[in-house]
Amino acid sequence: MLKHREIRLSIYDRVKAMFQTPDVATGLLSYNVYGESDFRNVNFVPTFPYVYLLDSFIQPLPQRVDRQQPQVVFEIDTYRRLPFEMGNRNGRRIRAYVHVFGQNRGQRDDLSAFIGDYFGTSLAIKTYPTGATVEDALLDDDIIVEDMYSPKIESVESTSQLLGWSRVTFSFTTKT
Repeated sequence: MLKHREIRLSIYDRVKAMFQTPDVATGLLSYNVYGESDFRNVNFVPTFPYVYLLDSFIQPLPQRVDRQQPQVVFEIDTYRRLPFEMGNRNGRRIRAYVHVFGQNRGQRDDLSAFIGDYFGTSLAIKTYPTGATVEDALLDDDIIVEDMYSPKIESVESTSQLLGWSRVTFSFTTKT
């Protein structure tokens, strides 16, 4: 599988594990984690507390926006190949985003702060479909959590069920 996809799935797996078994210090309950097929299913009813983890932004259906939040969306903005030593063409410089959409500002802020505060200092890069860890990439020191706004979701915001979004940004360098 392409390394870019493996890195994206590794981030997905890390955040999924964070929600399913949160660190006791967070005070959060264990979340039910749902994916894209559940998100797109008009008849699906999630069990509270829950979160949808998605590989790309999918606009909620107007009649279901209350049940389609919160959602956490993963995006790798850029990656650069860079050598670590002479003759070595391996290595990547990655900047990743985790977008958090909530039913209200409090939920959005709590979930994005949870990801930013508890993601950790490294990311296990895995191969798929086996899930074997090939390396632990060290994250840069700064993890940025910021409130966002976009006309892309303006129509959804008018329902007052979705009030903007937050974005968690981090960078790291892989060896492979």
